[in-house]
Amino acid sequence: MTNVVLRNIAILATGAFIAGCSGNIPQAEKTYTAALSAKEEARLRSKGVFLSDAESRKLDEIERRKLAKAIDLRVLGSASQPQTPLAGFGFTAGTQNSFAIYRDGSLHVFTPVGEETQFEAVAGRLDRAFADSGRIVAASPRGTMLVLEKSDLSQQTVLRPQTSTFHQVRLFDVATVPGTPYLAAAAEGRRLEIWDMTSGELVEAAEFETVQPRSLLQGCPMDEMVFGTNEGQVRQWSKGGGSKVLYSHDGPVLDVAEDKKHHLLISAAKDGTVIFYDREKGSIVKRIEFDAAVYKVHVSPDQRYAVVVPSLGKPYRIDLDSLDETSLALKSGNSITNGRFLHGGAWFIAQQGGNGLYIWDMPSGAAIADIKREHSGGILDFAVSDRQGLLVLATPDNKISYWDMNKRGYVSSPIQVDEDILGVALNDRGDRAIAALANGQMLSWKVHDGVTKSLVLSKDEFSG
Repeated sequence: MTNVVLRNIAILATGAFIAGCSGNIPQAEKTYTAALSAKEEARLRSKGVFLSDAESRKLDEIERRKLAKAIDLRVLGSASQPQTPLAGFGFTAGTQNSFAIYRDGSLHVFTPVGEETQFEAVAGRLDRAFADSGRIVAASPRGTMLVLEKSDLSQQTVLRPQTSTFHQVRLFDVATVPGTPYLAAAAEGRRLEIWDMTSGELVEAAEFETVQPRSLLQGCPMDEMVFGTNEGQVRQWSKGGGSKVLYSHDGPVLDVAEDKKHHLLISAAKDGTVIFYDREKGSIVKRIEFDAAVYKVHVSPDQRYAVVVPSLGKPYRIDLDSLDETSLALKSGNSITNGRFLHGGAWFIAQQGGNGLYIWDMPSGAAIADIKREHSGGILDFAVSDRQGLLVLATPDNKISYWDMNKRGYVSSPIQVDEDILGVALNDRGDRAIAALANGQMLSWKVHDGVTKSLVLSKDEFSG
């Protein structure tokens, strides 16, 4: 699963849709004057500093239009009053289409040229979403899920519909099952559920007498589902074969990851322990203890390194060949979030609270970049374009900035808006970005490092 996140007879629904469109900006009706001819523009530029205010505004508008065209900047959707909160947004895999799912259950899909399709809401009270390889999944706080097929977003499936406000069942975690349309769920009531995301049917449900499933290992096949429990156990379950305890922590298991190359399960728990379990040997081969709960385990794509993240203090890098551990340099104790590996596992990047970003070199464990926005009070969100070697940053002062990973420095801040930015996402190719805005709209633009000027957008330039 990517970017971002989630969590029952099901109802199939085909979403009716309404066609719409979005606009390029700056909008024509918002300009100061009609477009100038090339001759008139050249005449004004020849005057240098001896320009009237009106002439200066004309040239400023020309520059704005050129910059907007250079980055193909578009406003997607319409501003909502009152504002409709977003549940999730992003790009659909394998396409250049972007999407936004709102808490009321409505879905909006946009083509690269800004054409909009709105689908009828079939599930409400959504608060989060993630994109899997073939589907988009959005979830409500109490476990109802909306599943959309990326190949045909009008095909929508509601899983676990709960119309009553009583006896609603919370989901602790979900995981997709490789090679199948199935979704596994750790559900309140000591249950492990398997749902078919195509038909909406409950395929399998296992209920445990003494333990509550809490965290699921992503990518498990049906015949060996691995999960951690609130009671601290890490178990393996198979259909028809029941479950068995592999090993135990002394507190709830918050995350489980796998290193297939070395046959290791790696789990993190609220008691501050991280355990490395060799599945071939059937034994624990390493244990690390922290002073605070450990909530996340990251394994590099090449399965050479793992990074474990405690709720307080420095994260640790573990060399999975030798199982040697190294604490990663960190200047303060703020929590680390949104971690991911870069360059095939050679680097690890993570956000430190709202203060900034760190990048660590995995072979040495050294911090090679400490990225902060000195004048904006931190970094709100970020996305990575490995292909272009750029970080796209969203900051609390509502700017979009570029940071060059090769030169290790800021490039520019091409966009600034008068609306609050909620987050930023990139497509698979890393050459187009979207930013979600608090008013319900999104910005879409081409990403490249040749832009040195800034395009400032006021509230008047967003359609209502």
